[in-house]
Amino acid sequence: MEHALNIPEIRMIIFKPQSQSTLTRLALVSRSFSNSALDILYDVCALDDLLQVLPRDLWRIDENSSKFTFIRPLQTKDWLGRFTHYSPRVKTLLISFSRLTETILSLIALSAPSPLLPSLKTLNVINMGSLSARISFWTYIPMFIPRGHPIESIHLSCFYFSQNIPSSAELELLEAAGLDLLTKNAPSVREFRLWANPSHQVFPEILRGALERWQWLQSLTLLGISVSLDGVLVLSNLRSLSTLDFTMPEWAPEDGRLASGFPVLETLSVDASVAACISLLQAITSPNFRNFTWKSPSDTALSMFDALVNILAPEAICNLSLSVTFHSNTDHVPIIESDLSCLHKFVNMERLTLTFDDGFNLNNEDLRNIIKKFPLLDQLSLGPASPSPWNVDENPSSITLDALLVIAKEFPRLKNLLLPISLSGPPPSIPGDFTSSSELISLTLDPSSDLDFSPGTCAAYLVRLFPHLRAASLARASLEEDTWVEVSRIMGHLIEARERGWKEAEMQRFREALELGSA
Repeated sequence: MEHALNIPEIRMIIFKPQSQSTLTRLALVSRSFSNSALDILYDVCALDDLLQVLPRDLWRIDENSSKFTFIRPLQTKDWLGRFTHYSPRVKTLLISFSRLTETILSLIALSAPSPLLPSLKTLNVINMGSLSARISFWTYIPMFIPRGHPIESIHLSCFYFSQNIPSSAELELLEAAGLDLLTKNAPSVREFRLWANPSHQVFPEILRGALERWQWLQSLTLLGISVSLDGVLVLSNLRSLSTLDFTMPEWAPEDGRLASGFPVLETLSVDASVAACISLLQAITSPNFRNFTWKSPSDTALSMFDALVNILAPEAICNLSLSVTFHSNTDHVPIIESDLSCLHKFVNMERLTLTFDDGFNLNNEDLRNIIKKFPLLDQLSLGPASPSPWNVDENPSSITLDALLVIAKEFPRLKNLLLPISLSGPPPSIPGDFTSSSELISLTLDPSSDLDFSPGTCAAYLVRLFPHLRAASLARASLEEDTWVEVSRIMGHLIEARERGWKEAEMQRFREALELGSA
């Protein structure tokens, strides 16, 4: 065993699941343990946290704003020693302008070594809520990403608060200069994620100039950004792009310019009208296209979804996510038999996500119809598009706890489930000879009512139905937090007891003792 722990790969396997406090203690055991533990501790690090390894007389944390500030000038010797010991371990860096002042970046640039983080693979910049903060970041890109640095992933949150939104001309100049520098310094980027104001488009010439250098780009996410047809034409020519998520404004499908492209695309997530979406799907030539998410505008008619299905080659799709508006009505008709009857064509579907407007309620029969249509389904997520986090009675769910018993009995293949549900009334009785073959390992409930029975009863019910369950959580803060904490606590003990081979009678007594606090 002692010899095995001398192998770094084995140490990493053992150390990775450990908590931060445990890793800190492991770092004090020996030199070899220290290296492995510190590699994990500093693998993902915020810039203001990393700067705290600099000499203690150099900085302080403001008590009111919690921002990091320097209290004396930086010198070259300040970077020697501890910083050079820890910085090569950082693979993912988080820069938050809510915790750092823009002045900090200029002070670092005056004396910091280059490269600042030689092993950096992912850069995540958030809270760039002011124009000055954004200019500061673009200016100091070389400090984090020197020319030719092999960074693989860049995430930028360039959201402007309303009072700080620059004009289109200012934005165009700013993005052109920033993206130009970014693509020159980081030509090997594999993933790029940009979040900006919905009111701004990415200008085609800026997009083209940036992406033409990123020919190895595999994943592109543009959140809150509307990409014009000219921009889509640029994207379609990226030879390595396999994952794409963006918003597309309305444009005429008869335009004809988007003929074919996206040769290796596997995953597409798009917020667009039916007409624009059809034009985009018709242009995809990739034989590996498997995963499709359509975030439909609220005024889209569901009857038009048939047109999309005919373009999608549904027999090839294994992961489908639809955000469409199902409106509630008094004459409830199961959705699979009416609005989305064409879904049955997706015979190889493994993952399905459906979201609804807040007034639409599913019932147990809906759930049964959805699952039985897809024999290969192992992940199902259902729920409102924007649930209220405070008022659980606003849209009571018609799905009851009986549905979980049906899933355990009839649909054992499901492994992950997110479900709107009513927790009112006692759980249905489970037959004494019932033996569950369910493979469910993760359950997320979106309850529309408070728990009408004890946390122990809830925990025992879930553990009995799903013998492989490892996690049960809430989709939103709708129950009293302490209630679900108690459910999770008891469930954890029951899972451990079940794995030890305890009988049902023993589990029942153990559960009662847990509720009384005597176990």
